[in-house]
Amino acid sequence: MGLAARSCAGILAATLLGGAASAGACAAEIQRLSVHYSGALDLQLRVLIDAPVARVASILNDPDDLAHLLPGATSVRILPGAPSGSQRLSVQLQGCLLFFCPSLTDVMDLRRERSGFVGDTVPALSDFSAGQMSWRYLAEPGDRTLLYLHAHLVPRIWVPPLIGPYLIETKVENQMKTTVRRLERAAKGGPLRVPHRPEPINIPGFNF
Repeated sequence: MGLAARSCAGILAATLLGGAASAGACAAEIQRLSVHYSGALDLQLRVLIDAPVARVASILNDPDDLAHLLPGATSVRILPGAPSGSQRLSVQLQGCLLFFCPSLTDVMDLRRERSGFVGDTVPALSDFSAGQMSWRYLAEPGDRTLLYLHAHLVPRIWVPPLIGPYLIETKVENQMKTTVRRLERAAKGGPLRVPHRPEPINIPGFNF
């Protein structure tokens, strides 16, 4: 299973901790983006990308491109111990939301399905007590790609009340839009630069 399978967990988890959005025009059409947080993150995304499936997949299969694509990911590693037919991925995440700067690990067992992948979090190895996701990419007329992402993640971390669901939901929405823009731009031959990652602010009791 290629790095495209690995990227599905990373793209999702990195939205929780990603950096600031980058500007730039694109033709990506987000048809649905729903984010809800109440102790758990529930996300649905459907987006039409103005680039062919092969180009999109080639970026998601390139380790260097993937590292540049995911603002919140500081490392992506394949681990042993996955069930038969699956691949185990560890994504190290770090980022800030206001003064809140957690570091998290998400380990998922990923398996291929038709035109995409599904993944289940391994709680014993993760900072998430539960997690499920599914990701599909389909060829569309005009050399375009339709991406679907459905996810449910339960982070095992205390979130300061001042942060609240609204700020988390807004952060995730903005980061998903940024990731879509960067992915489409790269699939059309544009540069995929290392994203800005804010330095954590050292506030005792708030950095994890």
